[in-house]
Amino acid sequence: MDFNRDHALKVLSFWQQAEFFNTLDLKNLLPGADDGVLQFTTEELKDKPTCLPWFDRQRIRAAGKDYYPNQQFAYTLYLGIFNRSEFAEQTKTFFTEEGHDEDWLQRRQDEGITCCAKIKLNAQAELQPESLEMSTAPWALGKLLQGQVDKLNKDDFDADVDKFRDRLHQINVAASNIKTEKQISSAFTCFELFEILKLLSSWAYFKPNEIRFGVIVQLNRQYKEQSPATELMLPEHAIESFKRLPLLIKNAQLIERDTPEKLDVVETTDKVNEDPQNLDESSDVPILNSFYIDDIAMAFNAIKKNKLLTASPLTQFLATKVTHATDLFTKDGEQIIANKLRVKNTPLGRWPDDKSHTMSLMQQFSINTLEEHVAAGGLYSVNGPPGTGKTTMLRDIIAANVVKRASVLSKLKNIEASFLLDTGIKVGDEMVIIKPLIPELCGYEMVVVSSNNTAVENITKELPQNKALGEDFSELNYLKTVAQKVAANVIEKKKQKYMSALPEQDDCWGFIAAALGNSGNRRRFNSKVFFDKAINMTCDDVSKNYQTLVEAIKFCANGCDVVLEFKKAQEKFKQAEKDVNQALNDIARLERLSELKRKLTKLHIEMLTRESIYQRTLKYLLVLEHKYLPWWHYRIFKRCKQKTVIKEYRKLVARKHSDFSLSQSEYNLFLVEVTQEVEACAVINETHHDVTFYDENAEIDSAVVQRKAFGHSQHLNLVRSTLTASAFELHQAWLVASYNSGFDKNINKFSELLKANIASPEDAKIMWQSFFMICPVVSSAFASVANQFSKLGQGDIGWLFIDESGQATPQQAVGALFRAKRAIVVGDPLQIEPVLTTPPEIIENLGRRLLQDDWLTWSPTITSVQELADRVNPFGTNKIALDKWLGSPLRVHRRCSDPMFSIANKIAYNSKMLHGSNDIREEDDFVWGASTWLNIQGSEENKHYVPEQAEHVLGMLYQYVNRHGELPECYIISPFTKVKLGLIKHLKNNFSHSEISNNYFEDWLSERVGTVHTFQGKEEKLVIFVLGASDSAGAASWAASKPNLLNVALTRAKKRVYLIGCYEMWSSLPYFSDAFSHLHVK
Repeated sequence: MDFNRDHALKVLSFWQQAEFFNTLDLKNLLPGADDGVLQFTTEELKDKPTCLPWFDRQRIRAAGKDYYPNQQFAYTLYLGIFNRSEFAEQTKTFFTEEGHDEDWLQRRQDEGITCCAKIKLNAQAELQPESLEMSTAPWALGKLLQGQVDKLNKDDFDADVDKFRDRLHQINVAASNIKTEKQISSAFTCFELFEILKLLSSWAYFKPNEIRFGVIVQLNRQYKEQSPATELMLPEHAIESFKRLPLLIKNAQLIERDTPEKLDVVETTDKVNEDPQNLDESSDVPILNSFYIDDIAMAFNAIKKNKLLTASPLTQFLATKVTHATDLFTKDGEQIIANKLRVKNTPLGRWPDDKSHTMSLMQQFSINTLEEHVAAGGLYSVNGPPGTGKTTMLRDIIAANVVKRASVLSKLKNIEASFLLDTGIKVGDEMVIIKPLIPELCGYEMVVVSSNNTAVENITKELPQNKALGEDFSELNYLKTVAQKVAANVIEKKKQKYMSALPEQDDCWGFIAAALGNSGNRRRFNSKVFFDKAINMTCDDVSKNYQTLVEAIKFCANGCDVVLEFKKAQEKFKQAEKDVNQALNDIARLERLSELKRKLTKLHIEMLTRESIYQRTLKYLLVLEHKYLPWWHYRIFKRCKQKTVIKEYRKLVARKHSDFSLSQSEYNLFLVEVTQEVEACAVINETHHDVTFYDENAEIDSAVVQRKAFGHSQHLNLVRSTLTASAFELHQAWLVASYNSGFDKNINKFSELLKANIASPEDAKIMWQSFFMICPVVSSAFASVANQFSKLGQGDIGWLFIDESGQATPQQAVGALFRAKRAIVVGDPLQIEPVLTTPPEIIENLGRRLLQDDWLTWSPTITSVQELADRVNPFGTNKIALDKWLGSPLRVHRRCSDPMFSIANKIAYNSKMLHGSNDIREEDDFVWGASTWLNIQGSEENKHYVPEQAEHVLGMLYQYVNRHGELPECYIISPFTKVKLGLIKHLKNNFSHSEISNNYFEDWLSERVGTVHTFQGKEEKLVIFVLGASDSAGAASWAASKPNLLNVALTRAKKRVYLIGCYEMWSSLPYFSDAFSHLHVK
């Protein structure tokens, strides 16, 4: 691996510059979206300056249900509103490159509106200048259009924001002077707003072509009891005076900004109103800019100062040159696989699953290989096509880490040995004494991240559920009541919370994972785990037993000797560990026996070969001797020569006989040794009767071989899973025993950790280590990593798992990779590619400028996190995807029946995937029949949408409901957004059935109709794939330009798929022609 510092800095600069153009979609602030929002056009503000809701409180009623004029609110103003599509429009003339039109049209995510800035007002509607947030996007576009690309960096942006703040301060001071002069309230007026909007335009050198609104006002409730709000006044004489505001600002001298302390005094007239606990800002947009700019800057500075560690995952991610091992799909690669799957490389821990569920060959290869590859730190990628068990593999890695940490716990002399000396940390304004963990218990922090929120939250939702466990472990309990409380549905009505019991299929066994990330998730987690007790909520007979963390710990400690229970758990774990090691040693002995048998076979073949050679030479000697001439033969010379030949041949026969005898002796001796070992291993062999080992003569590419890893038996699976179960029990016993030994101080401050109230990085690191000691896995979207783990530094997260990484742009992963010691990247570049939020023309212009011809390797328009991680994985193959090296590919698919599996395997995976079952075609009778291509033709309306196809879907729904009395377990998918919207509208307007309520049907539509991107990472029994585009050859060709879209659509379906589209347009296109050949056609 070759890491080039200067090149890495250029790559990070490229990614950061691209992120400056990222715009946040404010769709929730549009009319008809969320309650609590008011929109004002510029014309309305000019015509009626008193229309703002703090002057005209009756206007508050328009914000939605339960918004009344007498309620107290603080306010968030969104300024400089413009359409997100402006970026593509305004750069059309700037770039001349073509070729992205259709791809950009379908992959882009630039619908809706965004803004230039936001700022807050308190309950008196007074401007809070320090709350200002500025968007980088219009500023960056202005720099680009001015030809000042060199100034696209964070330092320049921060400097320009400071200048804007100074100008804002001037506006605020000038307006305050008028208010004081006219003796009116200090409330913000539209006159200041107009000046700020003008300032925004000149500051960014950006003017939108269309201005949707002058300002959007978000109402933030104040829950603390206060007197009813009163209407503020803006008299006519004051309005006249405000007409002087532009002149006052123009003539004003630059006023140096006040210190933060002075600003606090001036701007906060009522500190109660500023208390965050009193404000409802749940729908407030937390940040206007890219979530990744600061993290990229952090990594940039570390590299610039030569402080990025060699073993860092980010170092490997940014490497310029890499060396691949032999392709795994070659004969030499087969030997690499065999070596990695030797029993000695098997981790001790295994998820508590059914013992019959053995990992597939390449799943176990990935687990064993990454265990060694990232032991000291680093990056490893796994390619997991749909249904190949990516999550199952991750569960085993998680189990292995829990077992390794439990092994440390099992060796402790006492609870006190878990901790270093007490240390003081600052939590808010309070100094707290806590107990830091010893280093041996750290480094097992596990964080799952993804750009796909649903996918990453599903992992942490599924891990704690009972159905994730095997039958032998159905009674496993690790802080079960806490896990149940975290997963339970809690609603609040009139300040009373109601908690309902989990459905049986969603019940939980353990507090193993937490879906954190965004502030809303952290707030809910905090409430459920640390504050809201069931006794203070309205609960049913089951949910009343759900507990907070402290309640659960105290309940476990009640009436028992916690130290003795810890000792018992240690001994139980040690015995389970001993059982696993014994099983591994036994299988290693069988593995050696297998090798001995193969050697015996070779010796036997060698012996038979030498015997055959000896017999042939002996036979030929006899022939020679039979032809030997008598002495009186007159041809004396010929007789002498023949005598010499026979003499030499007798020597040859003797040598061949000796070779055969030696071989026979060696074989017989070895046969005795093998026979003795077979007899000695009889009991072991019976215990592990189902184990298999590598055989160089077997076809490793066969489904039979690939379905099951070498060296694993059901007995080994059972004892490894038992060890993991004991590890969880030991962790719980340790927690209960350590609580009263001072660890309660750590636990009591977890809520402050999740609120980001611990400022010191070192203190925050100690607290996160303590948190992960209890809850080993945390999930987060990439966008929340910088905020949630803002205080963690390089290598502070022991294990990072990046899921669905084929959907993530490279820059999204920078902060997470920097903070991780080890990173496992899991995904499939042959599924949906990253969604673009910035026109590719901008990205490519920036890339070419910094990286010249190398820009393609690093461009977010071309590559993903998965592809960059694959690039540096030495273990992989280029025999699956054209021109792609895929790291550590999983091969056994277990989700889809045929024809979905066969089509996807052919179009995307070069027929290298294998199915986990022999019979994969669904033969049962079904109302829609077998998987089919339905040739529904018609003309397009509103681009790509074909009404006749929507009507056919409607008919299919009626057909199903009439037969079954319910809506189908089905996804309705399209490649195109316009088709999705047309389908939803048509079905919503035309479906009516006595068995199905309108509200239920609309909810069903919202979850089950969407574009292919919507359903990445999901699965369902049935899929209807509506193609549309019966007239748009360009759009159809785009959808068929790569296998990705069709691959994802097909592999969402477990049982059947129905393609609806004009086969004259689609059936001859690449990849779709393969689907056409596998499907029935109607």
